[in-house]
Amino acid sequence: MTVEYLLLDLPSDHEVEEGVVTECDVVRAIVSNKGHGKKVKTIKAATVDGFTRRRTPTKSVKYVHLAGHGNCAQLGLIGGGLDWAKVACQINTLVPKLRGKQKRVLCISCCFSASAALKMSKRLEERFTAVYHFREDKIAFHKAMTVWSMFYCQKRLDKPHQAIADRVNKFFGDNVLVFRGVG
Repeated sequence: MTVEYLLLDLPSDHEVEEGVVTECDVVRAIVSNKGHGKKVKTIKAATVDGFTRRRTPTKSVKYVHLAGHGNCAQLGLIGGGLDWAKVACQINTLVPKLRGKQKRVLCISCCFSASAALKMSKRLEERFTAVYHFREDKIAFHKAMTVWSMFYCQKRLDKPHQAIADRVNKFFGDNVLVFRGVG
C-alpha cells in the first residue's frame, strides 16, 4: 500500500507531558476509519533535532498535514523554534518534486498559519499544488479540530480545492479556512 497522507505531528511540552491526544492522532483516526489507515505515515517530533532528522522521502504522498504551534516567524518546538523557511526545506526533504499532473496539498495547522504559508510558498512550489491554512492568526484547538475533521471526512484531490474550504467556512459562518495555490 502506498502512503498518501503524511502527518507531521509536532506537539508542545504539555501535549507530551500530559499524554494529550494530538491533532494528528485525530486526523489519523478519521483517515483510518475511512479505510485508508495503511496509507498514513506519521512523523512525530517535539524538538528541532527530532523534526530535522534525516528521513527517507515518501513518494506517493497526496496530503501533508503540518500540526504544531507557530508564530509569525517560526514553528515552535520544545527547546526552540525553526523559522518557516527551514520548515519548508525540511518538508521538501520528505516529499519529492511533483511530476506531470500529480497533485499534492499542504495543510498548515497552527497559529499564524497564513504567515507560514506566505513565507514557505516559494520554496514549496515544485512539491505542492495547493496550501490550506487558517485566516485568523490565533486558532483554538477545538476549532482547528473541527475544521480538519470536516476537511478529511470530505476532501478528495480530484474535487475542486476551493469547494471544501467553502463548506467549512459556511459551517462556521466565517472565513476560517483559506485555500491558495502554490507559486
